[in-house]
Amino acid sequence: GGGGARRRTSDGGDRPDPRLKEAQQRLGGVQRSQQQQQRQQHYPPSRAQSFQSWASGEDLDTKDQRRAWRVAMLLFVSLMVHNFPEGLAVSAAALEADKLGITVTIGIAIHNIPEGIAIAVPCLAARPDSPWISFALASFSGLAEPLGAFVSLLFLRGFGKTEKDSWLSLENVLAFVAG
Repeated sequence: GGGGARRRTSDGGDRPDPRLKEAQQRLGGVQRSQQQQQRQQHYPPSRAQSFQSWASGEDLDTKDQRRAWRVAMLLFVSLMVHNFPEGLAVSAAALEADKLGITVTIGIAIHNIPEGIAIAVPCLAARPDSPWISFALASFSGLAEPLGAFVSLLFLRGFGKTEKDSWLSLENVLAFVAG
């Protein structure tokens, strides 16, 4: 009956060979992947798909490169979030006193150097042929700081020196920044 390879059992009957089913499944997987490749040739990925592949590191060749890229992306996002409140601190300190503002700005600028290096090194490990990406990610993460300073200036302009008990005083802003 039913076509395909059969195997004799110990009781004299026969049943379909399980190796045949396994081979058919493998062949089906090969056919599906060939169909996917043909579809990709006819329909190239959209820009959103290309960006998603790039951002997630799917376009990288080795496991180590993909791991380094994930570390770089994690550091990029976390340091960008970290830099926003630092901008609040810089502008709040500058509004309080000029010398204090300069001191805080210099201190934060110095500590931003290793933060940029922390982003650039895994990025270079993942994409050694594109050093400009390392530079861009390290720079963009630092741009959250001036954005935080701008937001702080918008909210603190009228507060601070005239209203000592204001909830937007320097002490409260610095407490917020400190966590």
